[in-house]
Parts: sequence; C-alpha cells; structure tokens
Amino acid sequence: MRWWFAVVLFGCNKQDKVDVDNQVDITDYLGLDEDRAWTYRADGGSGPPPTTENLLRARLVNGETFDIRRGGRWADGDSEIRFTYVVDSHFRFADWRIPGESGNTSLALGFANPVNGQSISESSWFCSTQSGALLSTYYGIFDDIVQFDCEGPAGPSGVYTFARDVGLVHFEGSGIVLDLVAPW
Repeated sequence: MRWWFAVVLFGCNKQDKVDVDNQVDITDYLGLDEDRAWTYRADGGSGPPPTTENLLRARLVNGETFDIRRGGRWADGDSEIRFTYVVDSHFRFADWRIPGESGNTSLALGFANPVNGQSISESSWFCSTQSGALLSTYYGIFDDIVQFDCEGPAGPSGVYTFARDVGLVHFEGSGIVLDLVAPW
C-alpha cells in the first residue's frame, strides 16, 4: 500500500512541472544575442555544400536588427535582407527590407507567448502560428520550433521558422529561401 502512495505522489509532482514549462517565450527562439551569427544557404538546395555565392551571413545589429549579407564574410557583404524585431505583448517587425520589398510599418507575426494555432490579422496582413513540430535544415534537425506563416500585401509574406536557443533557421517566401547552414 505504501508503494502505491509514493507512485501517486511522484506522478502529481511531475505533472505540475510539465504545466509550468509549457509557457513559450518567443525571445527564447530569436537568438537576440549581440555575439550571435548565422550562415544560410540561399540556393534552395539541400544537397552538396553551397558555393560562397549562395551563402548569406547574418548578425544582430543594435540588439534588434537582423542584418543578412551575401558573401564570404559578413563585414564585406552588402545588406540584402533586414528585419528589425520588437517584442512587447506581440512579436513584430518594426521595419524590414528584402529584395523587391521594404517597409517600416509595425507588423505582428504572433504573440510574445505564442501558442500553436493562434493567428493575428491586421488590415491586409495575416499570420498563423505553429509550434512543436520537427524541422530539418541543411545544418540539422530541430525539434522545438515556432513557425509564423504570414501573408498579405502589407509586409514580407512567407513562413518564418525559429528554433529554441538558435534563432531563425528557415525562411521561405517572396521568392527567397534561407536555410540554416551554421549558427555561428
């Protein structure tokens, strides 16, 4: 009889811990750390290693702007893609620039504490949130992701996928495919 009580007691404690850990904070998925750098392949392939011409290097500038440049070194490249992130009660772009599109209107991608299945609609902009799925990139397989699928003429439509403790690992939209090659 005593062993049964111990099993029930330990089972309850474990359940309480799971409930606390289910809260997701988007900042854990953005990689907003001044020393971080990322390398992406922009050729849409997943086969052999990409050529230097198809590499895009990214860094965080001023703690909030994700600046992506083409070439062998970030310092020598021209900025091709820029997203300035803002996190308040929502996760949003304050401004963005991708080939052929730019803007400086605040656009929400999702909530600061995203939940699978949530959506946001603002005038001509709509984003839905998916989380918890697996994603495979050239670099590896990520099992803890948050993905925002956004569309509309107000901003850069596409699917933005962020992995916990890494940052943006995949983007596909507006004629661009970014796939993580290395998170450094």
